[in-house]
Amino acid sequence: MASQIARRADAARNIDRILGSAIHVFALDSGAGMNEVAAHAGVGRATLYRHFASRDDLMAAIRAQAGQEAVAAVESCTLDAGSSLDCIESIVRAVIELGDRYRFLSNWRSDEHREPRERISAALAAAVERGQRRGEISRSVPVDWAVLAIRSLMLAALEQLSDGELSDREAERLVTRIVVQGLSPARRNGGQ
Repeated sequence: MASQIARRADAARNIDRILGSAIHVFALDSGAGMNEVAAHAGVGRATLYRHFASRDDLMAAIRAQAGQEAVAAVESCTLDAGSSLDCIESIVRAVIELGDRYRFLSNWRSDEHREPRERISAALAAAVERGQRRGEISRSVPVDWAVLAIRSLMLAALEQLSDGELSDREAERLVTRIVVQGLSPARRNGGQ
């Protein structure tokens, strides 16, 4: 029994080491192969392939990890502190920073990882609703539409990061600027 637990712990460490190495290797060269990942992780090819039968399986695991990290980062943003726009800015920053780490991933709109997208959308919706109640965000923009717009801007920024067109700071600044300007109450008509 103890040896079985030790093997499971070794397998878990190997998986973590492989995923971390794959993220590092693919960030440097998105076309790198499984051999480079195994070498960087310090594991044999057999160990790598025992955990991930193909590069596609490894990439799916990385996408799942990226989604989990995004949810954790977004849900760690305090929704009740500061203004709602500050909260949205924190969420944008968290997503963009992770996007920079995972810039080698393509197909950010993958349907296989729906839960992270839904949880991030829920956090954004809560911030928008709070902002509308407090008069910080225009009520003329429906919550669902505001969330879709913010998510779409973040996805566009992530694509620009992947293409090397923007730095993470530039992407964050542009998304935040457009969101704040687009959702702020209009000054001429009293904010509604």
